[in-house]
Amino acid sequence: MRKSPPVDQAALYERFAIPDDVPPSTALKELEAVAPDFSVTDLRAWVAEQGTP
Repeated sequence: MRKSPPVDQAALYERFAIPDDVPPSTALKELEAVAPDFSVTDLRAWVAEQGTP
């Protein structure tokens, strides 16, 4: 199984314009409603890029 790199919350929130008052426990499907720049597909690509040196 491939292990994903840890995700920095501040970088994630900045990249996808997630409001600061949204808790990290928020379900991904709910993020799409509060952050127009967020999509699960884009998140997967972004996480993969984080592991690339």
